[in-house]
Amino acid sequence: MARYDTVFILGAGASYDLDGSFPLGTTLAELIENALAVEIANRGNGSEDYVAHAIMTRGGGLGSPHWEAMRRIVDGICGAASIDQFVDEWSDKPLVAEVAKLSIASQLMKAEGDSRLCGLNFRMVGNANILRSYRNSWLGTIVSKAGAGVPRRNFQQCLERIAFITFNYDRSLEWYLAHYLQTTQDVPEEEAVAFVRAMPIKHVYGSLGDPFGQDYQAYGAAPMGSAFYAAKGIKTYSEEIHSEDAAEI
Repeated sequence: MARYDTVFILGAGASYDLDGSFPLGTTLAELIENALAVEIANRGNGSEDYVAHAIMTRGGGLGSPHWEAMRRIVDGICGAASIDQFVDEWSDKPLVAEVAKLSIASQLMKAEGDSRLCGLNFRMVGNANILRSYRNSWLGTIVSKAGAGVPRRNFQQCLERIAFITFNYDRSLEWYLAHYLQTTQDVPEEEAVAFVRAMPIKHVYGSLGDPFGQDYQAYGAAPMGSAFYAAKGIKTYSEEIHSEDAAEI
């Protein structure tokens, strides 16, 4: 098993919220509660009925049990510290977990799309300004510490001895690092993406998918089309982590 000089552990908390775009804990729970309440009122006919749309178009049909699961979340989540805790409490109701994961994916895909990071692009138009705005964030701190005492042009080699363990679902780390390599180090797009894809970045409870793909799971993809696919990669903390993944972590 590979060994690393440094392992960064990224957990959900106030310090993880990069620019106010990424909902965490009770904030995410409240967003989900409000969004599902609107969906219930719309009965799947609203422009932002992401969960209902995903179940109707990809999940095999939307029935009363799904609406009941949505109502269970809306009525009960106010007593939980997070959506994960709520799902754990209702683990005997599979549809609650299904709706919750679709809700998590919808809100986080929307957050990715609303964040400044979504403005990063492989044409490098405006990338330097966006990267500069994150200089004092934990992302900026990571690239600063990773290259401490090493010529900037050797930054890619520095990353080869670093691993990441993250308890979050979004792909901001991967997205940032690929564009950082391309923009500041003149690494070609294909090489930057391949390098980051191969990095030991372990999402303990899964993620929204490959941020660099051209499919529905790409970084910042519209929730209406992406929620069903993005939710497939999500685990809540009541679910068992695969033994291989646990061993690597």
